[in-house]
Amino acid sequence: MRRPFLNVFLTFLVLTLFLGLIKFIQIKLAIANHGNFQPPPESIEVAPAIKENWPQQISTIGFLSAINGAMLTTENSGVVSKINSPSGALVKEGEVLIELNTSSEKADLARASARLDWAIKNYNRAKNLKANNAASQQALEDADYELRAAKAQEDSLKSIIEKKRIVAPYSGILGVIRVNLGQYIKAGDEIVYLLNPTKLKLNFQIPQRFIELAQIGNEISFTVDSYPEKVFQAKVAAIDSSLESATRGINLQAQVENAFDENNHPLLLPQMYAKILLRSQAPRQLLTLPISAVKASPFGDFVYKIEKTLDANGTERLISKEKTVTLGERRQGKVAIIQGVEEGEIFAISGVFKLRADANVTISNQEQKHSS
Repeated sequence: MRRPFLNVFLTFLVLTLFLGLIKFIQIKLAIANHGNFQPPPESIEVAPAIKENWPQQISTIGFLSAINGAMLTTENSGVVSKINSPSGALVKEGEVLIELNTSSEKADLARASARLDWAIKNYNRAKNLKANNAASQQALEDADYELRAAKAQEDSLKSIIEKKRIVAPYSGILGVIRVNLGQYIKAGDEIVYLLNPTKLKLNFQIPQRFIELAQIGNEISFTVDSYPEKVFQAKVAAIDSSLESATRGINLQAQVENAFDENNHPLLLPQMYAKILLRSQAPRQLLTLPISAVKASPFGDFVYKIEKTLDANGTERLISKEKTVTLGERRQGKVAIIQGVEEGEIFAISGVFKLRADANVTISNQEQKHSS
């Protein structure tokens, strides 16, 4: 009974070992074949790293202010008697805009003028009498004092009357007049804003690491929200003598020649915000690549350099080599490479997402095949 069972068991064991050996040989052959397997090459486009002249630049924001722009007020209180120019009018330097009532001051001026005439006659009389030794020196000095006091009073009243006339200090455009005929206004009350729109100031700040861009004459281009498609030009005209304590930035000021529409209305106005691009006068040479060549990862940015190599059969092929890079500024679809590449090296610029280190590649843009 035992012997047949033992024969069956031995037969089963031998058969199992034989089948296991066959399977082991099959797996070993499959692994060997897989080691020699080469996936088909990935089709990519390439471009060389080249040096380009890039002016150093920085984007920031600023605001416009007037060179000649002020809210006109009065130094004296009074009632508005005349409004000579309407809101929005073009006025010339020296033109009288608003007049306050001066009837009482003119009456006082007439009295002061009469007093001055009397003082002049009294002084001349005292002077003649003193010359003939008919009056004392004290009488002459008293007459001189009265003359000078009368002249000062007349000048003071003339000044008050003159200050009750609001005169344009420069040519420009009036804003909205904020007073009405017959209205009583006090000293310091706002009357009307007067702007000469021909030239404006553009005020902005840049970080201290870009302080080399703070050079008189450096060019600026900027846009405003009112005309987003129109680019305005300016040049740096003034640089602050110290950094801002709060931001550690430096304040700059540019002078802007205003533009006008077909109705001669200025396009730029004070207090408009501007998006500014400040450039240096001297460009820098930087190594650049298309932005599409860069592959980002949690461990940094890298690119794929394309190199020639020989396979086990001595056949030449192209492979991708991963290189870590340090990126600089980006501009018009390109990026400056600060570190990690050499001029003339060829890099993948399309199909980067499907590449890996030592992957086989084929170049689809024909003009770059010879270079690689």
